[in-house]
Amino acid sequence: ISMYEVIKIVVVSDMHGELPDIPPCDLLLIAGDSCPVNGDHNASIQYNWMNGHMHNWLATVPAKRIIMIGGNHDFVCQSPMWQTTEEHFGAAYLEDSGIEAFGFNVWGTPWIPNLSDWAFYATDDRLKEIYGLIPDDTDILILHSPPLGHLDFSPSGWRLRSVGAPHIENIIREVKPKLAVCGHIHHSYGAKLIGDPDHPTLLVNAAHVTESY
Repeated sequence: ISMYEVIKIVVVSDMHGELPDIPPCDLLLIAGDSCPVNGDHNASIQYNWMNGHMHNWLATVPAKRIIMIGGNHDFVCQSPMWQTTEEHFGAAYLEDSGIEAFGFNVWGTPWIPNLSDWAFYATDDRLKEIYGLIPDDTDILILHSPPLGHLDFSPSGWRLRSVGAPHIENIIREVKPKLAVCGHIHHSYGAKLIGDPDHPTLLVNAAHVTESY
């Protein structure tokens, strides 16, 4: 007998201000880069957008529960002004923290490699520390960056290059979450199984917009 409920989960990432129609679901997971490209790097503009357009959109989403993280475009989420609660905003916000939903342990972490001038940038050593915080009993993992080598191929001229986060694949192999959701690399949206072959994790890059936004 399974200890988990059977629930419908919808995942989305990298909306960049494009707030889509969401089908009815039990749980909506948002994996970062929600804010519009217009206003990038300006936390005040993003704060007003989050508490206006996104707050109103969340109120219309037919989901019983919504959980989100920030992304490298979401500078407001690294700002002291970002003080929100699930009751007020309409979504639970995770940042290297966890929450229980429908019997599942959900952990969210927004960090990315490579882009030092953006929000939630971390060095390789720091990423290793951050990912080491992920609890062993995590069932659902919300990332912004995909793992290095998985759904992370970004166009560069006429070739593709892998730009995902190091270390996280090893953690996924050890922790064995049932689902890992990411985004960040718009070009590589899709799904695949990774991790322990006997207890694989479904990895989903749920990027919503294209490379040209």
